[in-house]
Amino acid sequence: LAATPPGWIIAIGDRDGTIVTRSARHDDVTGKPGIPEYLEKAVGRSGTFRSRSFDGTTILAGYYWSDYSGWLYAANVAESVVEAPLWRSLAALGMLGLLALALSALFAYRFSASFTAATTALAQGALALGEGRSIPAMSPRLTEFSIVRDALFTAALAIEKRTRELETVLSTVPAGVWFTYDPEARRVVRNRFAAELVRVPPGESDALEASGTGFGHSILLRDGTPVSADRSPLRRAMKGERL
Repeated sequence: LAATPPGWIIAIGDRDGTIVTRSARHDDVTGKPGIPEYLEKAVGRSGTFRSRSFDGTTILAGYYWSDYSGWLYAANVAESVVEAPLWRSLAALGMLGLLALALSALFAYRFSASFTAATTALAQGALALGEGRSIPAMSPRLTEFSIVRDALFTAALAIEKRTRELETVLSTVPAGVWFTYDPEARRVVRNRFAAELVRVPPGESDALEASGTGFGHSILLRDGTPVSADRSPLRRAMKGERL
């Protein structure tokens, strides 16, 4: 039986189920009765079933009782041989599933990182706008974030324009003017007459940063005793106190 496919076993038995020939272990089983479990399931003219082989493995059996001789013709194959392609397919599908999961996780991570970076950049831009600083460059990929970015830059341009107009007006007023947008008055803006009044050198910043005992180059004294910046009359007035 050279034409028997690998993993398959062909067997022929007589009317009583005694094995006449077998493609595997021919010398060991020829002339012996077939497995009782096998013969009990081989009922009817033909059919298929699961059974145990001589070596105890599970097999899929197909059989046919001949109309002419009454002999049994059977073809058996180990269940593991039949299911091997299925398991290979399932393994391939599993690998594809893991690959898809990994790609999805990578995409989610990159999207999350991009989303977080864009959100952080917008928050920093809004903070810079509120503090009167230049908005850092940002290039969000999401359309909604780009709209917010454009709105921030538009607002920054509008604020810069109003600031220049205000500074132009203040620079022409023949009086010292101080003002601040900071509730704590830590940063105080002045016009040039105010700068001359506190003797700030030309070209210095138009803003005074409160620290220590004064604003910038100014040291505040009262009866020879230094006055802290947060208790200076200017800063107290800007915080809303009556003096």
